[in-house]
Formats: sequence, structure tokens, C-alpha cells
Amino acid sequence: MAAVAFGLAHPLTRLYVVGAAVLGAYLGCCFALTGNLLVPVVTHAAYDFLVLVVLVHCGRGKVVAEDAATHTDAATRTGDAPCNSMAP
Repeated sequence: MAAVAFGLAHPLTRLYVVGAAVLGAYLGCCFALTGNLLVPVVTHAAYDFLVLVVLVHCGRGKVVAEDAATHTDAATRTGDAPCNSMAP
């Protein structure tokens, strides 16, 4: 039940809600197995940091800001190649 609540607390897309619920279940298992709340907290922080690095590397933050300013949908724009690798 807590994993579902965790997923619903992250409503970016329907798929992300499902992924967040799975991650919530994993974090709950981490806590249940270790009995230490710091383990899932650090795991969540590491995940958030990795997502931030990927978003910054791919320029997604810039695209979101541009889309908000122009009221366009990033999915319908042309000329924007998705970030397919972590290579510079």
C-alpha cells in the first residue's frame, strides 16, 4: 500500500507512477531487510541525483524551460534529437 502511495505521489505520467510504485516497493524492501531508514533515503537520493545528471546532460531542463516559455509540446517539436547516450 505504501508503494502505491509513493507512486501516486509522483504523477509525472502514468508510466512514471507505475515505475515510482515499483521503486517504492524496492525502497520498502530495503528498509524491511535492513531496519535502517537511512538505506532507502540514500538510495532515493542517489536515484534523484542520477536523474538530475541525465536531465542536465541531455539538456532536458532547457527544453522544458523553452516549451514553457513558448507553450509548445516537446514531443511535437522537430529538430530535437533525444539524448541517446551519455557520451559527450
